[in-house]
Amino acid sequence: MDQKVKGLSSALAIFLAAAAATASAQSFTWRVPNYGTEFSTAGIAPQALALDAGNDPYAFAFVANGAEFLIRVSHYDGADGSITWQRDVGLAASPWFPFSTYSSGQPTAALASVGTDAVLATTNYDTQFYGQIARYAGGDGGLVWENAEHAQTAVAYEAVAVDAAGNVIAAGAAGDIYISPTKGHVAKFHASDGSLAWSVDLDAGACGAGASFWFQFTTVSVDDNGDVVAGGFSPDEHAFPFCAFKLS
Repeated sequence: MDQKVKGLSSALAIFLAAAAATASAQSFTWRVPNYGTEFSTAGIAPQALALDAGNDPYAFAFVANGAEFLIRVSHYDGADGSITWQRDVGLAASPWFPFSTYSSGQPTAALASVGTDAVLATTNYDTQFYGQIARYAGGDGGLVWENAEHAQTAVAYEAVAVDAAGNVIAAGAAGDIYISPTKGHVAKFHASDGSLAWSVDLDAGACGAGASFWFQFTTVSVDDNGDVVAGGFSPDEHAFPFCAFKLS
């Protein structure tokens, strides 16, 4: 199977399983063949899927063509799988991304929806790694707002969630991995314009004995009260237990 097809199929398989739960395991409602001819998915790349308020799916994959690499976001019509729009989100060249999916060297990213809009959280690079958050209009993929979070040390996003008011919560890590300790990082952005409401770094030492020197959040959610729950682990110490925090 072509690598482009594999990259898309693995992401959309989740949607098909949910949307066609009443169908047999051998059938599917629709299938999209690929992301295009000029790019292919590369290695163990981040992929994600989210349904908007109209049950139309968003999906993204990290793609590359040898000269550039980027994240391709696609919005599909849930009825027939036709592509409403696609948008390429460029990523700056970097020797490698230490905050990466299974140490693949490819950047972490996450996807969520606000109404019919898409929210994409990515890890990017200039002179150091930083977190970037953007909201795209569901109708045409136009940029609604964009913001970046720079810090004295590197910031990476690996998970994203949206609260009932449409505010965006991004979670990941802060600190230069292999150079200085990393902590779990959580940031909240206002729904209206993407401005930063607050951010916090959380030390894995709060998890108790045996806590890791290296720690990053890999998942985040928001409850009905607006409280944030984030969980993560050490990417380098496999014996380190999963650790969760609740932020009120």
